Amino acid sequence: YKAFNTPDPSYHGLNLNTLDLPIFSIRVIITWLRDLGASLAPQNAWLLLQGLETLAVRIEKHSQNAEKVANFLNSHPDIKGVNYPTLASNAYHNLFKKFFDKNFASGLLSFEAKDYEHARRICDKTQLFLLAANLGDSKSLIIHP
Repeated sequence: YKAFNTPDPSYHGLNLNTLDLPIFSIRVIITWLRDLGASLAPQNAWLLLQGLETLAVRIEKHSQNAEKVANFLNSHPDIKGVNYPTLASNAYHNLFKKFFDKNFASGLLSFEAKDYEHARRICDKTQLFLLAANLGDSKSLIIHP
């Protein structure tokens, strides 16, 4: 493995094989991360850590809110079906119960309206959710594919 056993001219002839360190990890850090830039800037890393501190609380609230919406939609006469794993009627409910010890699914759910016109009307009249396709955003979104 030439990358690990020969002197590296970009590091003044350093031979990684002579170090008493995990040479693969060192090679990734000193060369590939340096050249490709696959590392966070300090400010971005700090902001990410701030968000991670409250992630569990936010996921719990997202899940609780989504479950309330799922239950409401499940009982609505203009809705054919709702896909959310905490609902007993969901095909994956047993797997959800098996693999997740808490009742936190996610904030993502889907539902099927009675017909196309009902679906269009729901999207047009919704005021709380933004009509957009952007999964992974921090906004409440609705879309009719």
